[in-house]
Amino acid sequence: MAAAADIQLGRVPVLPTLKTGEVGGYLLLPLPVPAPCLVERADWTAPPAEERKPYAVLHVPVGQRVPPISGYEHVGTRFRFRGPSTAAVEDAIETSANGFRLTCTPLDVTGPDPGPNRTTSTACPTPHRIGKEHTPCPS
Repeated sequence: MAAAADIQLGRVPVLPTLKTGEVGGYLLLPLPVPAPCLVERADWTAPPAEERKPYAVLHVPVGQRVPPISGYEHVGTRFRFRGPSTAAVEDAIETSANGFRLTCTPLDVTGPDPGPNRTTSTACPTPHRIGKEHTPCPS
């Protein structure tokens, strides 16, 4: 926070030495269509090399509905990175931005009122992690 304040005030920030020797970064990809929508696919079109892979990839699970609300949990896909330098993390971010696709189908919200007995599927509260087992969420 101090560095951000210094930059905004036109001062050169004094940065402490990194404790781990690594830097981090993140990428938020937007939904490809406006919510509400149904997540149809989520996969790599060009899988990154091991040294460029994010350590976390999260999105609403395939087959689940993204509700028409905003917020960090309901962006298209969230990626987290770490690496030995800012340049390495930036390269990994660019690789993921160009090599990952989330395919969604818009859901019609302009139709007639479905009435009080209709059940709907909501977004799963458990983020799906690429390459990890995920128990399907209740509908």
